Amino acid sequence: MANFILRCLCIISSLIVIIQSDGELAVKRDTDILMGLSLEITTVQASGTTKLMAVDFKDGSGLPAGSLEIVLKDSGPTYHLGQCSGFREYFPLALPSGTQKEWHIEKTGAGDDIRVVVKCNSGIVLNLVLSDTVCDNEDLESPWKSYWEKEIVVFNIPTTDTASTSYTVIAPGITGFLPVDHTSNIALSNGLTLHLASDSATGSNDKIQVLYLDGSDQSAGSLELTLSDPISYRLGECESTSQPLPDLRLTDTAVVCSIRRVVSGSDIRVIVSCRGVGVLDVVLSDVVCDDTGLASPWRTYWQREVAAVSIPTQDTASDYYRVTGEDGFIPVVYGDDVSLLNGMTVNVKTKSLLSDEDPGRLTLLYFTGSDESGGSVNIHLTSPPSYYLGQCGTGRQPLTGATPQEYEKVWSIRRTKETGGGVRVQIRCGQYEMLEILLDDTVCAGDTSWRTTWEDTAVEKIQFPTQQDVVFPSYKLTAIHGVNKEVKTGTEVSGSCIVATPSSADSVVWEKEDVDVTAIPSTFYTVEPGVFEGGFYTTNMVVDARDNTADSVYQCVVTGSDLPGDSTQEADVVINVFDVVADDKTVVTNRDQKITCSFSGLSAGAQITWLKPDGTAVTDLDTTDYSMDNGLASFSGGSQKAILTVKRVVMETMAAPTTYTCRARSIQYSSTSPDVDTSITLTPITDGGVGFTLVTRDTPLAVLVGMTVHIKTLSKSGSGDVLHLKYLSDKERPAGDFIVLFSDTPSYYLEGCTAAWVPLSGDLPAEAAKTWSIKRSVVNIYNKVVKMEVTCNEVVMLNLTLSDTECGNTAEWTTQWEREAVAVVFPGDDTASNFYQLEEEEPCSLILTPLKYSTLECEMVGDIKTCTLTCDTDNGYYFNNHDTGDSLVQTCDRKTGLWSEQTADNFYAKVTHGYYTDCLQR
Repeated sequence: MANFILRCLCIISSLIVIIQSDGELAVKRDTDILMGLSLEITTVQASGTTKLMAVDFKDGSGLPAGSLEIVLKDSGPTYHLGQCSGFREYFPLALPSGTQKEWHIEKTGAGDDIRVVVKCNSGIVLNLVLSDTVCDNEDLESPWKSYWEKEIVVFNIPTTDTASTSYTVIAPGITGFLPVDHTSNIALSNGLTLHLASDSATGSNDKIQVLYLDGSDQSAGSLELTLSDPISYRLGECESTSQPLPDLRLTDTAVVCSIRRVVSGSDIRVIVSCRGVGVLDVVLSDVVCDDTGLASPWRTYWQREVAAVSIPTQDTASDYYRVTGEDGFIPVVYGDDVSLLNGMTVNVKTKSLLSDEDPGRLTLLYFTGSDESGGSVNIHLTSPPSYYLGQCGTGRQPLTGATPQEYEKVWSIRRTKETGGGVRVQIRCGQYEMLEILLDDTVCAGDTSWRTTWEDTAVEKIQFPTQQDVVFPSYKLTAIHGVNKEVKTGTEVSGSCIVATPSSADSVVWEKEDVDVTAIPSTFYTVEPGVFEGGFYTTNMVVDARDNTADSVYQCVVTGSDLPGDSTQEADVVINVFDVVADDKTVVTNRDQKITCSFSGLSAGAQITWLKPDGTAVTDLDTTDYSMDNGLASFSGGSQKAILTVKRVVMETMAAPTTYTCRARSIQYSSTSPDVDTSITLTPITDGGVGFTLVTRDTPLAVLVGMTVHIKTLSKSGSGDVLHLKYLSDKERPAGDFIVLFSDTPSYYLEGCTAAWVPLSGDLPAEAAKTWSIKRSVVNIYNKVVKMEVTCNEVVMLNLTLSDTECGNTAEWTTQWEREAVAVVFPGDDTASNFYQLEEEEPCSLILTPLKYSTLECEMVGDIKTCTLTCDTDNGYYFNNHDTGDSLVQTCDRKTGLWSEQTADNFYAKVTHGYYTDCLQR
């Protein structure tokens, strides 16, 4: 756990005076600011008022890492540790008197020894080890330690803060700093930067001393800063006397000075900055190095290859140190020329969060050998990031693709003048492709002279200008460039590496998980001979389809004596895979039809192009014939569903099987990934079989009570298709809707009854061809009992008697469903129904409905059906409450299907038409 130090200056008085020092900035509330080695906040609290000072700490992902609040009031300040304690506490020790107070807050340790120390005017007022007892807030989403153990990268002064007026960030974060050990050497090589933290002030006469050593511990020069007034410096084994640095003043707050020794050919340079501001940049020469008392010439010392530094005991100022430039990254020196070959990659490491408020900016200038401009690449670290190309006239454009949210990022920028002509610009952030563009008159429409700068020049060097708004950027040049791809799983793919080099490579090794692929006991990998052409060496490895079934990262390791930079360089080559499913369809031609391509495993989605049967692309202008949804708006978890709607005007001309193509290309690696084509054939049908008729949308079909509607569909689970059957009563009033959604879990919905989709009670048959049988019947006219019976390929899908319980305990369902249905309609949103058949009832099959307190018995004698309705006379029930009879008889002739004459006294007529002759008690 790295330490952090926070210093706050509190002025409590009715007369307030704020003295600002160099670098002090007005407070910007609710803004993430890079955490410093030390931080000064000036707060104001007049006598008789209460003010709040608040600071939120965050990690590199912008997530909480603890917080501190101090309430400033006359009765005594209180403190609260956010993500730890549940209440405010008074400081356990008395605070110094006086109107001006300087607060010093320090967090140290890790694990079970996370400590918060608070000083006021140099006296300790709080020394607290955080624990489960101290951190008693039970409302936290995660344990307190998960916040306070984090590495603090930024701080934020929230809008609740009413006391803070200004702040000063003294230096970049302390993360990675170690205590100075005067007895041990620190490993260091040429070009790396040594950062030293000190709290010594100007005039203290303390010293910062750095001794450079080669591999044999021989002197390779030295630097000494004496904190006199003014501060002075001397280059040991070079200068005879000290030189003043009048512009550098150090206070007694913690400050970081960064020292870099760079040897490039015969040039030897020493660069020093403090608080991020350059204070010394000197090129050693015989004029500068005037010490005549040396045992050997100054170059003997300074041209030795540095292997380490020593901070001797004579150094009385340095407390902590840090080395940057590990992993081959070299701290940026603004304004310096850096040589590179065409096609080399400039990798720049930045330490900042993406933000639209005061965003950082990364600028890279290209030059010819004679200092003519070769264009520039400018990246704005907004959220999302954007770019523009100088002397091309692009204007600010968004960078596409996913962007790592980590605090530390590596941006890889590649400018390539291609052998066949043209200039290509590529930008990556980590492994994510952000931009690949070939410059032309359309891209550079804003600058008609762009070719003179970008295409007609031979770039030989780059430069980082001084106006960089990123913290401690470092860079590394690489000659090798891995070509990333995303392809369909189970297909053969070729991985490639391109090396910018003046000659062919000496050797190439392709590895997977640090194992040479040629040593893997299979024939899944083939390394093809490399090709050198036009200043580029290209090596390819072919991955067999049998092994290309999961996302993989390969390493391409190239060795060559002429490689720019290291003689051995390697690059990751990412090959990701995705899957696509699309089924052929048998379709009717009297309506729109949808074609779907379903993708899974995509990194960042796919660009979709639909091809017509003649091979031409469907465009946004084809609105009469087609409509498209590329599915990117709903892209999630690697899944994407692209839909092409072939409209009725096209379907009506389809007389034979017709093939469309869904063409997909990875968005993440769009410039290097192949197109993946998936064919979908539509086979038209016009005959649904004996007795079946082609469905026509929005056309009422007359039905009888209890009639079964048979429907043929070709939809599968997960297709999203809809079967919709709407019932109508007289005057076309709604009498209920039955809807089936072909989702992953096929479900039904009864309009006016169910409040949500309900899974079908049976398992939907897997075959595409389905025949549905749907029957809506009133099984008790007197009590208004409605029943829905549904089968699919003779499998019961629903057998439901509607009731208040089934319909959400509301009586509103009866408004529609108790009406007598006389027609059905297939509405326009029905995408599944192709053919229908209305099944008429058997003659005399109508179910007569008994009255209350009665029984109904029917029997067949020959072709005559006789039904007798009998009142319950045993319990005293008679027709119309009179002892005039206890039964009525109705007959039906099966030859004609007609019932006997329906008179006023006929119970069938009375029951079905509402003129009830009730069985009542006398």
